[in-house]
Amino acid sequence: MANNQNQPQRKRLLERKSVATPQKTYSPEDAVVESNPIESKEEATQSKRKKTTQRAVTNGSTTVRVSTNTKNQLAALVTMGMGESVDAVISTFIDDYVEGMASDQKKEYQILKDIMMMKTRKS
Repeated sequence: MANNQNQPQRKRLLERKSVATPQKTYSPEDAVVESNPIESKEEATQSKRKKTTQRAVTNGSTTVRVSTNTKNQLAALVTMGMGESVDAVISTFIDDYVEGMASDQKKEYQILKDIMMMKTRKS
């Protein structure tokens, strides 16, 4: 304790300035609402992503081995805002891929997925 009093005061590396205040504040009434068909498509896509993300969170987690290149591509998509996580991006890709399948392929996919889910529950 006495040692601290004898040492010279250290120069602060970060000088504190006054608190910044905004020049203009905005309220919800100031917002201009425009109807744009492109925005509605984006909103639909984002709501779909949110739904996928919510579903993914309720399930457990596991590890999937992928190449480093694939990992980097997924990380780039997450950084771009295509999803909140890699899991959400992959779920979106799977959903889009399944939507493009023929009906018999969709049925086979659903059966196989259900079988794997039952195996997971038993473990």
